[in-house]
Amino acid sequence: MALKFKNYLKTLRTRRGISQSDLAQRLEMSRQAVHGIEAGSYMPSMDVATRIAQILNVPISILFTPEEANTPMQIPIALIADCNSNAHRDELGEQLQNICPSDTLQTVVRAREGACPRWDWDPQGERTDGKPGIAIMLQSQQQFDELPVRLRDHGCTSIDCGIGMDRFPTIAYFAADPKYARDRLPDSKISGTLVPPSAIDEIIMDQATADLVQRAMFDAHAEALAFSTKCYRILGQKEYGAHYAKMADDILKLRERLHDGYRVIRWSSDYALLSEGMLAAEARARNNQDMELAKQYFHARKSVENQAK
Repeated sequence: MALKFKNYLKTLRTRRGISQSDLAQRLEMSRQAVHGIEAGSYMPSMDVATRIAQILNVPISILFTPEEANTPMQIPIALIADCNSNAHRDELGEQLQNICPSDTLQTVVRAREGACPRWDWDPQGERTDGKPGIAIMLQSQQQFDELPVRLRDHGCTSIDCGIGMDRFPTIAYFAADPKYARDRLPDSKISGTLVPPSAIDEIIMDQATADLVQRAMFDAHAEALAFSTKCYRILGQKEYGAHYAKMADDILKLRERLHDGYRVIRWSSDYALLSEGMLAAEARARNNQDMELAKQYFHARKSVENQAK
């Protein structure tokens, strides 16, 4: 069976303000032929596909994507770094190409602020309706854990995790729960490491903070377990309940590792779980009217989060 391809020619052409007739003229083809390519009824030769990619300034792999039957669409997971300027973004992109395939890098803009920010694709780097950024589509959990160190070294003060709602090139990344996003990535190793082990930042806690974090993780486990039970028995939300049941189990395992002297790495999934657990413990203390304990959890959480900036 011949391999079918999904193409994004019409989307890319329209975004660049190029008409079918203009593109046909530049390709020395008929407008009907260009329409056939866009409609999927005509597959261009490699020479024509290469010329289209050059005109639109995109890789061929973005123009034409294999569409295999019964193959679920892979949802892109990305780390997104805010950049100070377009020049900073260009420089960062060049640096990242040394460790990441160029097809996994996308220039984006923060198109929406707020609790659930959105980053839109900006292939030409010309949009002015949002803060410039660069999205790195991740291939493994190892990249998720190690890339933020590189990004901070290159002057990125704000790093977010995003999950794509569609495949490129019309992709929009929305804010994602870091642990959920990381769990969707394969636990595969890539050759070498993205950063030397000495450069991987660890969260340092004094004994008082470590003891308080241990207590908070115990409370967070109880809170997640209670909410999971509520989802199952009262709300009838089995999938939501399963998510929090797994979170409760993960929190308990993290607590055990912390007890054994484990150091949490900044921006790793364990850091995200630690931060979320501290928030849950703080909320539990407030709900129990124990404001003094809630205040202690708050200060412990801030001392941890301040190290991740």
